[in-house]
Amino acid sequence: MVTGDVKNVSKREFYILHAIVQIAKEYLGATDFIILVNEFEELASGRVNDKDIDNYLRNLCSLIDNEKNWCSVFAMNSIALTKIEKLVPPLADRIGDRIIDLTPYDMEASKVVIGNHLSLARIENFDKDELYPFTEDAIRAILNTRDTTLKGSPRFIMKCCFRLLQSAAKEFKSGDDIKVFANTLIAAA
Repeated sequence: MVTGDVKNVSKREFYILHAIVQIAKEYLGATDFIILVNEFEELASGRVNDKDIDNYLRNLCSLIDNEKNWCSVFAMNSIALTKIEKLVPPLADRIGDRIIDLTPYDMEASKVVIGNHLSLARIENFDKDELYPFTEDAIRAILNTRDTTLKGSPRFIMKCCFRLLQSAAKEFKSGDDIKVFANTLIAAA
């Protein structure tokens, strides 16, 4: 519904969301709603100033207070929650009462999820290494990203793998060294 980053969110979006809820109630007979706020860690990215974050969080706090018939689910890392606790403690109280802490993936979990995704995507039966074209070195490089907020993030791992495959399909030439190619792309991630 609302796209873009936190900096672009104003009261207008909250009014629109409220109007959508009212329309769903009136015309669809909906009584309860679940609002998913994904990638809430943008708040802790350092790309948005504290004033804009404060305005956004206060608007969100008002929205939560005014709408009693919905549940909000916030997807974020612990750094973002800490920032919210500092900037707007009442909002942190409202959204932090039930925390599901997803532990970062380690090498084994990463291998399983990458292998599973690759097996779903393969067109033909594949008897070789289920991680191919990825190696443990490549997965280790992804896990050791410079951005500590992304270390072990399942979404980041899958995004890197997708980008590597996409870039390889477009740019890799048969004479190129695959390790050099992969390391260059991983380093840029």
